[in-house]
Amino acid sequence: MKFKRKTRKGFSLIELLVATTIFALALVIAFGAFTLTLGNQSFVQANADVNTEGDRIARQLSDDIINANGVGAATVGLTTYDNIKSLIFLNNDGYIIGSGIGGYGNGICYYHEQTSCDRTANTLILYYKNPDKVKVYYWDHIHGNLWSKSNNDSSILITDFNTFRLSITDRVNSDKVEVNRFSLTGATCSSAQCNQQPFAGIDLGVRTKSYDSKPPAKRAKFYIQTRVESRIQ
Repeated sequence: MKFKRKTRKGFSLIELLVATTIFALALVIAFGAFTLTLGNQSFVQANADVNTEGDRIARQLSDDIINANGVGAATVGLTTYDNIKSLIFLNNDGYIIGSGIGGYGNGICYYHEQTSCDRTANTLILYYKNPDKVKVYYWDHIHGNLWSKSNNDSSILITDFNTFRLSITDRVNSDKVEVNRFSLTGATCSSAQCNQQPFAGIDLGVRTKSYDSKPPAKRAKFYIQTRVESRIQ
């Protein structure tokens, strides 16, 4: 009795090449999809970090301005300014500027003048009562940080602005973001006869830390403009 040996036919070279090509294409597509997913996740996370921080900082500033219900004083150099209601502004050189206040320099820009006026401020001083307190916000534009400081007092003393700003040690923004834009406009009031309601216009920009060195998929920006009045009566 004779047995026939069955032989299996192997893959041809062309079949192997086709299979290898298809497998390689599948890997490329899968890797691209994986890379795209990671990129999207990075972008979503960057946006979430920036938007969360930007919203928190804007809300904190707004709440502090609204609740600034005190009357205080500020001494800059040898000059003292009394009866300041709610808030006052300092320019980049540490000088008080304001509208509605006699003798306070050229006057800060009103909110609607932001695009045509260069007399904006980057430092804000707020006054509170019950208990008496002064709170300062200062923007360090070189390092992209917003700083704050509170004192239990109704007045503030600035003999040297560089020394003064170095004493403001509570950073408002987190390590994940930098404040790349912060300017203030508004109106102040410092006399019993003044009927102007003090307010501040906030121009705030927040972006991913080291924004310029990050790839587009890992960076984001937040920008807001708002106007906030104090509740002082």
